[in-house]
This record gives sequence, structure tokens and C-alpha cells, in this order.
Amino acid sequence: GETQPLPTGEKERFAMATRGLLPLAGLFTLQRFFGDQARDRDCLLRATHDVLFELRELDTAAQFPKDGGTTPGGALRLRHHEMLAWFERPLPEPEVKARELLLTPGELQCCVLTKPPANRGGLVLLRVAQPAQAVAWLSTAPVERDNDDSASRTVWRQVALTLAGLKALGVPAARLDRFPQAFKEGMAARAGLLGDVRHNHPTHWALARHINAVDRVDPANAHVLVQLRFPATEPGETFGPRDEQRLRSLAESLTVGTGLALMAIEPMRSNAADKEHFGFKDGISQPQLSGAAGQSWDDTVKTGEVLQGFPTERDKGYAVPEQPDALLDRSSFLVVRKLRQYTGRFGKRVHDQARKIGLDRDLVLAKLMGRWPDGRALAAPGAGDSTNDFTYAKDAQGSACPFHAHIRRVNPRDLSGTAFSRSRMPRILRRGMSYGAPVHADAPDDEERGLMFMAYNAHLAEQFEVVQRWVSGGNASGGYSAQSDPFLGVVDGGGGPRLFPFEHAGKPYEIDLGPDPFVTLQWGAYFFVPSIAALKALPGLVELPLPLPAPTPVPERAPDPQDFVAWQRWLEDSTTRDAAWAWVRAQPGGVVDTAYGVLVGAASRVCEVLRNAPDRYSNSGYGERMHDSIGVGYLGLDDDTGHREQAPAVNAAIEAYSEEACYLTAYTIARKGLEKLKAEALALLDTFPASQRPRDLPTDTPLDLERLSENVIAALCQRWFGQPDGRHIWGTEFHAEAYPHGAAPRCPRDLFKVSRHVFGPYPTDAVKAEGRAAGKRFLAGVEAWLAEPGVQLPPLAQKIIAAAQAVPDAPPDLPARTLAGIMLGFPPTTHANLLTVLVAWVQTRKLWDLQPLWHEVAPDAQTGLRAYAEAVARIRPTMVATLNVRPTPFQVWRKARVAHRLGTVDVQPGRVVVVGLGSATQQDPLRHHVAFGGDRADPDGPPPHACSGYGMGMGVMLGVIAAVLDAGVLRATGAQTVVAMGV
Repeated sequence: GETQPLPTGEKERFAMATRGLLPLAGLFTLQRFFGDQARDRDCLLRATHDVLFELRELDTAAQFPKDGGTTPGGALRLRHHEMLAWFERPLPEPEVKARELLLTPGELQCCVLTKPPANRGGLVLLRVAQPAQAVAWLSTAPVERDNDDSASRTVWRQVALTLAGLKALGVPAARLDRFPQAFKEGMAARAGLLGDVRHNHPTHWALARHINAVDRVDPANAHVLVQLRFPATEPGETFGPRDEQRLRSLAESLTVGTGLALMAIEPMRSNAADKEHFGFKDGISQPQLSGAAGQSWDDTVKTGEVLQGFPTERDKGYAVPEQPDALLDRSSFLVVRKLRQYTGRFGKRVHDQARKIGLDRDLVLAKLMGRWPDGRALAAPGAGDSTNDFTYAKDAQGSACPFHAHIRRVNPRDLSGTAFSRSRMPRILRRGMSYGAPVHADAPDDEERGLMFMAYNAHLAEQFEVVQRWVSGGNASGGYSAQSDPFLGVVDGGGGPRLFPFEHAGKPYEIDLGPDPFVTLQWGAYFFVPSIAALKALPGLVELPLPLPAPTPVPERAPDPQDFVAWQRWLEDSTTRDAAWAWVRAQPGGVVDTAYGVLVGAASRVCEVLRNAPDRYSNSGYGERMHDSIGVGYLGLDDDTGHREQAPAVNAAIEAYSEEACYLTAYTIARKGLEKLKAEALALLDTFPASQRPRDLPTDTPLDLERLSENVIAALCQRWFGQPDGRHIWGTEFHAEAYPHGAAPRCPRDLFKVSRHVFGPYPTDAVKAEGRAAGKRFLAGVEAWLAEPGVQLPPLAQKIIAAAQAVPDAPPDLPARTLAGIMLGFPPTTHANLLTVLVAWVQTRKLWDLQPLWHEVAPDAQTGLRAYAEAVARIRPTMVATLNVRPTPFQVWRKARVAHRLGTVDVQPGRVVVVGLGSATQQDPLRHHVAFGGDRADPDGPPPHACSGYGMGMGVMLGVIAAVLDAGVLRATGAQTVVAMGV
């Protein structure tokens, strides 16, 4: 397409180039996925050049000169030197498959696909009084299933949730965003769209009577709906005292140990003939998932018409939702509308009008409904009772069954050649029951009775709401839209008489339905009916704020155990490793022997290897890699090779830094860094000409979360360990002059490279080369620093050096190696896990959910910081839940020291044992310490190599996150690690 020409003025060009740094930052952050030695490393840069072609034409080298920061452009060069150098590097010239979800018996709650053989029941409305207890109770799936033996059941229970209920249980907003808009808005808010106007408008709803017999309850504001069904305890159609006693007892039992409180009870009943109060047999035509084909009509529908996660005809074969969703998949939505029926008014009107036009009363009833009271269809006169195998093809003019008869309005059946087709017809599964006393000859309308309309469908807006609009006026029959349903239609008091025209025996007739409605809406609401799996997974879905996929299915097959390359790809590719480890966990003992190594996936086996009691596993592999890079530290030693002598004193020094203290330190550093970034942005804005300044738009600056993490970690390393100092080891700052001895060691960047070399089971040649070089220059920098006369060491570094010097017969380089090795353990893990959390929260918008929650707490008047206790309460649980899904490192490795049996695998000495930390935390989220190599406070004995910096790392992550939440207005940019920060 066409673009505006670039500005010609020097200031205008500079301002435009500066604005281009935000999208550039978003693209640059992706470069960490493209290694320097990768064959596709130029793809991202080429794409960036194509997307930001205007920025290239503005010449970033000229706009952001290397002048040491003496100009605004030079100052930006100092801050973004790495990004700009990458962007300016010259380059040489050079179908989606829908997911499949299976449905097996027992995965659904009762009442959805089949109707229980029960003629009594009730809807019990409850609120969540104790969320944790309620989640725990719901996770036991305290319901009957669709494949339960009906003969042995006396009570059927089904649980459904409102939007308010999902929120009360703690389901995060990011997950609720995936729910259909109709459900989130609710039936009352969509009243105009549904035709619920005039007497049916929500302002006129009677609502449900509270159990205190005084108040009224809007069911949409309740949290949980439990549907109960059971056989009658005494003969007859009346909901008698014994039925009431049983329903009350069942309802009250739902408040014992469940965390729920009772709000309202709505009794329901049916009769042996399944007739509703107007006298018609009900529930004849129902969609089915299979086996419903007749000669003329097929009631079979796609599974996606009833359950979420499956394709529908309207969605071009794609599942809805398209991405797996642990809460929505195999679940459904329940529509409940309490409809009061005025049987006396209706009976008298039909009787009077039938006598007036000289036709039989039952015939008039049949014309209104489209069926005779016993269920025979007018469009299929030769068929038997309750027939459903017919269409309106032979009644195209509506002579037998009027166009506006109830059953023809809600299911026109055959509309080929129009905007609809039979396969796209909206269908709903009706499971309603009546309420109130049975009808008798002189039953007055002041005694309340009616129908508790209930229908299941997967897509409210495309199914129920379409049918409801057809009932209200607009319809698919092609008739006059002002002609509403004869039973359910809303009465317009000023719209003239309500005439219902029809034909019989070749003659036209019409009857006046009168000025009063036959049915009024007492209340209505939408409910979410989770699958059995969703109920069981609810604790994790509440704690984990991510829109996680369904539990990783166990693959049917795995690579050949001797195919090293295939296993390496399967385990090291982040898009497939979850499935790989799921397969490992599913094998006997959760341990598998492969060419890649002995894979340990079961949480209990992972802890067994980490505890290493008895002494079976060695860290010597780490030591070998450290030896040729950063120097051997006790992270690469075993108890009998030096770990026992060196670790205790150093671990004690590190553990002395509490999580709270590290939180406050990191919080302060990150907050100051963000304030400085805002000040720079405001100062830069002052240099823009008026024509280039934002007008009626927010002023933002890019906040690169990856760079923020690196900057904070560099500052913490300098404070705790003494490096980087900008001379011996550089940090993240820009240096105009070259390092005097080749490539400069960088902290923390070089430590990331060493970490990939040392801690990955099988690093590539490129990773090895980078790690070795980075480690050697980092160690050389530390040695040069420690060799300086009168060097000043921070307290922690002093204790580390002293511990190394106290080792008997310690070699001269041990202090430098020990300090460098300790530093290797802090930045890579903390940085990777912090980014994991922040990226996940940006992707899911959880970051924006947490901001208002965090701001409910007032900061300290003196420091401006919010208390550590509040971070523990408001941030830490969600942070831990996120880490459990994608901990870093995801896997570690050991070498077997002796022959032994692990699970069902015989392990020989020297074998590589690959330990799936992420597999363990995914299987057992309560063991989140596993992500840090184990719990040093483990009552069963701390693993020898468990991270002594657990509190330090957790505190730093909490502190940086707190500062980000404090940063003010943040806006998503589309990049995972870059947000726009308001200044």
C-alpha cells in the first residue's frame, strides 16, 4: 500500500525515528530464540528490516550517533546500543489442522445427554462462602455422571456455575476472557436482543425467593447451581411434604464441608405422561449426538452443538474454542428460564375462541402448538403418537401446521435453499420440568405454576438466543415478524389485538389470543456446566492464571529408545517436551531408559534422585564442563570430592539473605530504574517539535522486561558479589571504548552462556564454544579484580572468599573459582524464571489483573514500597503457580555412580540420568521447591545440591514484579517481553 513520505526536517525525522524504537524493541526481544550460529538467525532481522523499512530509511546510525551521550540521539544509543547494533547489521541478499477432542463415557455430568428417570427435583442456588473449601469440594466431582447406572441411583446431582461463581472461586480474568460473550454479559443484559421486553423485562422479574422467606435472589448473582433430581417419595403429581422434606435435606447437605451457603431452592416436578401445565406432551424433539436418523428427519447433531471443544457446522470444521482449554473443553452451557403459566387464562381463552369459530378445542390447541396434546404432529397426520420423523416439505403453505405454531417457529426443520440449512439449524437439548401444583378444572391463576425451562447448548449466541428471538418475533418461517409465539410471545398492550391465523379443511380462521400474556418470565440466567475433568482440575485452574491447555495427553507412541536424535528433539523442543515427559511419567515407575539417558519423570522419583540418599548420583558432569569454562566450583563437586568441605559455610552465608530482604532490595533497584526510564522519556519528549508530540494520546516508552531483569540482576550482583564493576567485568551499560583484552566479560549475559553449556545434558557445539569462551573471560575478570591490592569486597563476597580460603590445601585460584561459580548459580535461574512469569502474565493479561489487586495496598509513607507480607499474599501464589508449569531449568542431569535400580530401570555406573524438574512440578504442583533442586528445609533430608539461594531468588522475583506492578499504566504491545509504559 501507499505510505506517507518521510519528514524532511531534522527534528521531525529524529522524533519519528525515536517512536520507531518501541516496535523495534518488540521484535528485538525475539532474537534470543535465534542463536548466533543457527542457520535461520537472519530470518528475524530480515523480517524486522521489512516491517520497519521507514526506520531504516531514516538511518538509525545518523539519528542515534555514537557520541557518548552528548546528544539526545546519543543518549538513546547508550540505552539501546545492543538493539541498534543488531538492527544496523547488514544482511546478505538472499495449512492449519483443527484439533481433535475425544468424548468417552463418564466425562460428562448427568442430565446433559440423557434425562434421568426422576419425576421430582429442585434447583439449589448457593453462594461461595469459603473459596478454598468450595474449590476443594468441587474438585471431588460430587456429581453423577452420564454413564452411571440409573437403576442403582436414587438421586442425580449436577453442578453448574455462574460467571459470578467462577470469579468467587478465584478463576482469573484471563481465563474468563475465553468464555463466550453472551455468558459473560448474562441473560438480563441481553434482554433486548432476546425480546425480553415489557412484562418480561428483567426489571419486572420476580426472582427466586431466598430461604429466609423475605428476600429475593437473582440467580445470576448466585455462585453455584446444583440441580437435584430424584423419584417421588409418594404417589400422585403433587410435590408433597415428603418431597419437600427430601429436597430440603439434600439442599442443606450441600452446605456441610463444602464452603457453600444456601440461598434459594426452586422445587420441580413432572408427571408420568411428561405433560406440562397447558396439557401438551413435552420434550419430544431433541437433538442427539448419534442414532437419531429417521426416514424424513434426522435429529443427529455434531457434538459441538452441545459441548465446547468440538467442531460445529457453523465454524468450518474448527473446534470451538480452537485452542485447548482445560475448563471449557467438553463443558456446556445451561439456560434456565422460570416461566409462569397462566393456565386458567389460557384455558378460558382457547375454550371461548374455539366455540366462537366453531372448531373443536383440541384442534385449536393443536394449531397453536403444531402438535396434538398427545404429541402427534399436524404435519405428519398418519404417524403415531410423539412422532418426530417428519418435515414440513408437504406443508409448504402452512395449511396443516401454521407457520407460527410453536414447534414450527422453534424448529423449522427444512429450509434448504435459504440462509439456513438443516445442518446449521440451531438446536438445544431441553431438560425442563414443571413447578407448582397440578392443574385442575377450577385451578385459579393466582396459584403459581409453570415450567422451569432448561436447555443445554455449547454456543448461547448461535443456538438458544437465535431460537429465543424466533419465539419473540423475528423467525425463520418467513412469516410476519410482528407475529410472536402464541404461548410465549410478549404482549404489546398498545399493538392491537393478538390474532393467530391458521387454516383448516381449506378454510381460513383466526383467533384472538387476548390482551394478557399466557406465560411470563420470572427470572432467567446462564450457567456453565463443567465436565468431570474440569471439576477435578479446578484447583489448578484457580491457582494457575494461565489459559493452560488441557492436561497433556499421553502420546500413543514414543521414538525408538535407541534413537538419540529423536529423543533430543522431543525433550529439548519446548513445544513437545510436555508430551515427552507425560509419556515418561506414564511408563511403569515413571522412569525410562533411552539413548538420551535414563529419564526420570515421576515426581517421587525426581525427589529420590535429588535427595541422593543413598549416594548414587554425581554432579561430576557439571564439574567437567565448569573446568573448561568458568572453573570448577562446588556446584560441580560431590561430597567426596570437595562439596562437603566447601558448601556448608557458603550456603549459610547465602541463606542469611532472607526472601524479605532480597525483595526490598530488588524492589528498590527496579523501581529506581523504572523512574529513571520515565524521566529520560519525558526529557526526550521535550526535544520533539510540537507537531511530533502526542496529542490526545497517551505518552508511552518501551519497557523491555528482559532488559529490566538483566539490569536489576547486574546491580544485585555488583552489590552482593562486587561485580560487574564496569572495568574488570562489564554489566549492561554501553562502552564506547573496546575492552583491553579482547571480548569484554559481561554480567549477567556471559553467565547465561556458561549456564547453557554446563547444565544442559547435551549442548550443541555452538553452545559449548560460547559457554567455554564466556566462562574463561568471566573467570579471568574475577581473578584480575581479586588480584588488585586493597580490593573492597561486599560482605557476601567476603564470606564466600573466606570459606574458599579456609579449605585445607586450597589451590590459589579456588577463591576466584568459587566466587565465579556462586555467581553462575544466581543470574541465569533467576532471570529465566522471572521472564517466564512476566511473559506468561503479559500473554494472559494476568499482569493487568494483578495491578488493581496490588494497588489496594497502601505503600509505606517513607519508602514508597509496599510491604513484603502483601507481596506474599497477593503475588507469590500466582507466581509459584506459573513457575510450576515452566520452571527453569526444566531438566537437570546427573551421572550414575553405582549400579542400582530406579523404578523399573537398571542403571549402570556412568549413565547420564536426566531429571525432569518440570515434569515433577506439573505432576505435583505442591512440590514447587523441586524447581530449585529441592527443598533445603525438607524434613526427609535436604538434597545436597538444593539451591541455597531459594529465598534470594524468590525475593528478587517478587521485588521486580512489585516494581513492574507499580510502574503505572502498562499497555500490551504484542511482544511478549515488551510493554508500553505510560510516562
